[in-house]
Amino acid sequence: ALPVSVKIRAIRGSSPAPARVVANDMPARSHSRVIHWFRRDLRLTDNTALHHAAAESGEVVTAYVISPWRGEHRWTGPARQEFLCGCLESLEKNLEGIGGRLIFRRGHAVAELERLIHETKAEAVYLNRDPDPHGREVERALETRCRELGVAVHAFKDAALHEREEALTAAGKPYRVYTPYSKAWHALPKPPVLPRVNALRTPAGVKSEPRPTLQTWGLPSSGATLPEAGERAARERMKGALDRVVSRYAETRDVPSAPGTSRLSADLRHGTLSIRELYHRAVKLGAESKDAETHHSVRIWLNELAWREFYMQILWHWPEVLEHEFDPKFRGLPWSYDEAALARWRDGMTGFPIVDAAMRELRETGLMHNRARMISASTGDSARSILCARWSTARSPATTAAGNGAPAPARTPRRISAFKIRGRKRRPTTPKEPTFGAGCRSYKTRRPPPSSPRPRRA
Repeated sequence: ALPVSVKIRAIRGSSPAPARVVANDMPARSHSRVIHWFRRDLRLTDNTALHHAAAESGEVVTAYVISPWRGEHRWTGPARQEFLCGCLESLEKNLEGIGGRLIFRRGHAVAELERLIHETKAEAVYLNRDPDPHGREVERALETRCRELGVAVHAFKDAALHEREEALTAAGKPYRVYTPYSKAWHALPKPPVLPRVNALRTPAGVKSEPRPTLQTWGLPSSGATLPEAGERAARERMKGALDRVVSRYAETRDVPSAPGTSRLSADLRHGTLSIRELYHRAVKLGAESKDAETHHSVRIWLNELAWREFYMQILWHWPEVLEHEFDPKFRGLPWSYDEAALARWRDGMTGFPIVDAAMRELRETGLMHNRARMISASTGDSARSILCARWSTARSPATTAAGNGAPAPARTPRRISAFKIRGRKRRPTTPKEPTFGAGCRSYKTRRPPPSSPRPRRA
């Protein structure tokens, strides 16, 4: 990675111009009325597509399309949808404050946007690209339909600092290993931060569905104490993380009982924070500090942003990792489907204190410490780990198919129990509710009863 002192040149204006967005990058043009389709960019500050829509059109119809599913979904659940509802409520109020209005439609995105185009006579649709396979498929379908309608589609890079075709090998191939990818990622010039949109004109009389609630999808309350949703709350968390966490990240990030991680995953996932602003603020923090520990911690923390985008490009180039192991030679290995073990894992009753504490933290707060997540997701064999990753994705407002807080691509199936590896017998314990983390109390576990045998080597 480049030293922070080098990276700060982007803040001071001495770096080269940011990499040009290749797809749908266009010169300024004028439209009388356009649609901005909100997706995972629920903010007004440094929102690339919204910025261009507001600058290049007289009127902007800001729209959000509510997914039509009900009851259960493979990749989401009450916690994420509850957080999403809060983000949409905040966005709706923010838009009203600058003269706009958030239009809600429910159904399949392409069909609903087509109806909105006909109703409003919009000349173009502005959107920020989605890094996930489903989002990419919807974008292609929308572009095809809009081409038939004679309506322009302007898609922008926004969710990532660098997209799938920017950090490549010398041969122009995508990276399969993080370390060389991160070197290429750090070496690329970073895009600048765009100003907040402070004024919009939305035409009157456009019909809207009610803002969604959990009942919209037929979901119960998550029961978790989730972070406050919305752009204002996200910006407060960003400031707190930069003030108290990032400067000491290197020494605290590996301790699950300490509030040593930024906890901004949900904000990045729903786009209530801009990845560009977050990056540049962190770089500035490192450059302005004279403390060597702060410099080191900022570098380590910036690597986490690179990890997020590494997994985004893995998912882009190898979408099969959602269903299969990344390395084909490990596909087809025998898996076990132990429903009882999965239930114990889900309920935090495995008997492994750190795993149970992690699962209960997730249940109570909707968040889980990075190191605890890695341990918990590795508990058991490959089949159960994949089921575990999908279940934890649905429990958290932060997880995505790729990115910060996401389940990693499936890896080599292996059993990780220390008792099995070392040939020991498991010591019987009575599970108690251990908890840790910034959202919980202190980390506590019950010692085994005196009559419990000590583990012996086999």
